[in-house]
Amino acid sequence: VYVTAFANKDLVERVKITGPYGYILKPFKDAELHTAIEIAFYKHEMEAKLLQARKLQTIGTLAGGIAHDFNNILFPVIGFASLLKKELPPESPLQEYVDGIITGSKRASELVKQILSISRQREKELVPLYVQSILREVVKLSRAVLPASIEIKEETDDHCGMIMADPTQF
Repeated sequence: VYVTAFANKDLVERVKITGPYGYILKPFKDAELHTAIEIAFYKHEMEAKLLQARKLQTIGTLAGGIAHDFNNILFPVIGFASLLKKELPPESPLQEYVDGIITGSKRASELVKQILSISRQREKELVPLYVQSILREVVKLSRAVLPASIEIKEETDDHCGMIMADPTQF
């Protein structure tokens, strides 16, 4: 905040260069100075919030682009795994691996949808959902990724009702 007894051309040029959040001319009352400083702090805070919002918007745009590209990679993985599943005999021990590829790819596809929905700021889609089935999938996928030395104990209540949730976010 500039506090000055007079304004001239030099001051105007200095203000243009330094970009203060306000100025006040002398003589002034304490309340005027207090108000000018309070407004200056408010302007500074709003500029910082605007900058943060712009950064988040940029990150959202970048994440959306990456998610879109990743989705293009997932599409043939799911497609070829589905074709492989049809070609394998039903009793083949490889069926379980193919199922794992398809399940993991579909989960990744759901994650892509979540990233895209966040980057586009869309409304969440709440649907009736059984938590148990999703938890079982998570446990199954975790077992495939975690070392064999880690034991996972799964206890779910099959009689538990449905919840309303966005499956992608859940």
